[in-house]
Amino acid sequence: MWSLPGTRIAESDWRKELAVMKPLPACRLEDYREYRVPVGPWSTVRVGHNTYSVPSRLIRHEVVARLYADHVEIYFAGQRVAEMERIQGEGKARIDYRHVIGSLVRKPGAFERYRYREQMFRSTVFRQAYDQLQKEDAVRASRRYLEILEWAAMNSECSMERALRELLDAGAELDFQRLRQMSERPVESPPLEISIPLPDMRAKNPLRSDHRSWTGARSQPAAASQVALR
Repeated sequence: MWSLPGTRIAESDWRKELAVMKPLPACRLEDYREYRVPVGPWSTVRVGHNTYSVPSRLIRHEVVARLYADHVEIYFAGQRVAEMERIQGEGKARIDYRHVIGSLVRKPGAFERYRYREQMFRSTVFRQAYDQLQKEDAVRASRRYLEILEWAAMNSECSMERALRELLDAGAELDFQRLRQMSERPVESPPLEISIPLPDMRAKNPLRSDHRSWTGARSQPAAASQVALR
């Protein structure tokens, strides 16, 4: 009998298993699964039972998606065009507003019914801005918000968010031209002040003090010997 720790396996059974076992691969196995998927009209692809957005220029083209353990890579014509964190679970979506804003701007009336509309609010400030636009003019709110979001995607999301917060706090109307001017305004930072205290030259130097005590200690025996000689 041939045995392993905690088991007893007949040698004949072991040889049968060994006969059907395949040899190890000669090279390293890929650590991803690859899919060829079409890009839908709303600039999204389905990978691993979840939905991801891709750049809008790829609409109606076929792309290659590589599904890793923690992220997804999208390739078109042999070039990597997008990378995003992998969604855990199934039936979920990860939408980058920069990928779909072009399609939404061309069809602003569809924004109210857009399936992934909640992912178009980049922060609480953007959500508050949309609510404020609804109060100011419900008919044009979607068009005005998409105009703001498009500028943020093409220029600076942080600058636009700062301008929105400033007008919201002031209770002012969210006029796009004013928001753009505020976003383009350079941020004024207070001058950096560095204070380095000068050393007090009158303070007692411990090194000099130790040196004096050491030299004094050395001179004492010599003085004592001179007294003894006298």
